[in-house]
Amino acid sequence: MKNLIKKIAISAKKKHKVLLKFLEGFTLIELLVVVAIIGILASVVMGSLFSARQKARDAKRKLEIKQIDTAINLYMSNNNGLPPDLGDPNCVDLYTSDITCIASLQSSPIKWGILGTQLSPYITNLPTDPCTVCVTGSTTFEYVYHAPAGITAILNPATPDFTLGIYSIYALSLENNLTSFGYGQSVPASSGGGATPANLPTVDVTASPNPTAIGNSTISWTSTDATSCTATNGSAGWSGVRATSGSFSVVGLSGLDITYTLACTGSGGSTTDFVILDVPRTVYAAP
Repeated sequence: MKNLIKKIAISAKKKHKVLLKFLEGFTLIELLVVVAIIGILASVVMGSLFSARQKARDAKRKLEIKQIDTAINLYMSNNNGLPPDLGDPNCVDLYTSDITCIASLQSSPIKWGILGTQLSPYITNLPTDPCTVCVTGSTTFEYVYHAPAGITAILNPATPDFTLGIYSIYALSLENNLTSFGYGQSVPASSGGGATPANLPTVDVTASPNPTAIGNSTISWTSTDATSCTATNGSAGWSGVRATSGSFSVVGLSGLDITYTLACTGSGGSTTDFVILDVPRTVYAAP
């Protein structure tokens, strides 16, 4: 009997200790560990959610740009093969150059409204980039339309070379990889397809700053389906006939924004590309 009472007392004492331990709660270290774990899990979930939202917006951009491109082609089929002129007949005139033939909601909202009116029989409510308030460094998010004169004039105002039916429609930036996506001629760093004529040459001009020497950079270019290339603008020594691929060294410039333009010609026509060298460090590839 004594042993039984003793066992009951020992058991009650153990249970009492467990109860006291439970009532004491967590130690500060235990709480900090739990908070840290919750923070890590939350950051992982939020990062995945942010990436998923970026990809969803990019998918929306690609779909909407395709829809606008389809509407433009329907417009052209009913207008003798001419793309929308944004209310300016010079945009489809082979003998004039008008850089106002460019539409985007942010940069030229009036022209974007005109484009929406012209395409209204083929697409309801012209879509706009879903991320106009997003900020990623200096990246701009918007949809851009270039009518024929707009394409040629902004690339090389001195030598307009228009081709009927040529235009560009593209999302200026995708969030996932910060490249552009669209259709037509002169879409910067893009993937897509569309209105480019067969055998039209391609040309890609880039610049690589040299971080060890202020003002020293290398302009490089490649082309396909081109038989000759001609350089204009730029610094001393740049202008003139160039090979269809190569490089050009820029030395000692400081504090200047210089445009290096290259036009390459082949059996399918002429294509122009350029970069703006923001001396001494940053280079922006322009559409």
